[in-house]
Amino acid sequence: MARKASADVAHLHDALVAVAKAEGALDLAFGEGLVLLLTGDRLVRAGYATERDYARERLGVPPKTVQNAVALARACMGRPLLRKAVVAGVVSPCKARVIARLVAENEPAWTALAMTSTVRELEKSVRAAGKEPPDEFEGESLSMRMTPAQQDVLDRALKLADEVEGGGTARWQCYEALAQEWLSEHGEWAPEEEAEGVRGPGGEG
Repeated sequence: MARKASADVAHLHDALVAVAKAEGALDLAFGEGLVLLLTGDRLVRAGYATERDYARERLGVPPKTVQNAVALARACMGRPLLRKAVVAGVVSPCKARVIARLVAENEPAWTALAMTSTVRELEKSVRAAGKEPPDEFEGESLSMRMTPAQQDVLDRALKLADEVEGGGTARWQCYEALAQEWLSEHGEWAPEEEAEGVRGPGGEG
């Protein structure tokens, strides 16, 4: 029984890794489509003045998601080696964006480095080459108290999220992965006190 459970977990882990690697190809396709939309006056003709408006009102995603996808597409534009590595899942979208300002100088070398380095190591290499890596995250800080046991659970969850994402994942991306996993299971959930306070137009919930 224990062996079967272990095999099931291993199979699930492999499936999660495969899904995580496929994310790069999806992000790239999304970004390439956005680049086309943002060329010329297509966005205006679609009824939106800015990328931010289009992201929030039409796509329902944060503007940073659109910015990152566009940055990924432009980083891979005209760079077949990097593009192939992203599609294959051996270079994450985040890593591709980190080396975007330098990859044109030596695409084979930078792509190979991205395949074997963590995001933090790549950022150091980019700075050593005289460039500043892009800011990958914009947001607000959140602080909360946790017991040692809760902290241990969180640390183990973040470690697993990093492994699933391929290693070297930015911490905020690990948090995002955990949030997405939670929402996929509990998307309809709301605290009882909040649900009780919701009332319809007529005053009754």
